[in-house]
Amino acid sequence: MSLGIHPIVFAAIVGGAFALLAGLVAIRSKSIATRKLMTLLALLLLLPTGLVVVGLNPWLVDARFRAYRSFYRDIETGMTRQQVMEIVHCRPTGCGRL
Repeated sequence: MSLGIHPIVFAAIVGGAFALLAGLVAIRSKSIATRKLMTLLALLLLLPTGLVVVGLNPWLVDARFRAYRSFYRDIETGMTRQQVMEIVHCRPTGCGRL
């Protein structure tokens, strides 16, 4: 079993590094055409990084994860089972289901 970096994560890291480099070239460039080209290249290289960030953080795109995070955030130490079940069936704001 290998514990190395997954190729997609590696591509995102390399893409982010090259995007940073392209951004620095765009900042230091004196030509407007080079600035625009390097900015476009930096944005294109950031796409894999953005996909990895979204893929590794499912609560950004999936409402079920947000609902469970909200549920577990509402549970406090020392609550009885009945109090927890009240949270499951009725949220404090609006009494809607999770």
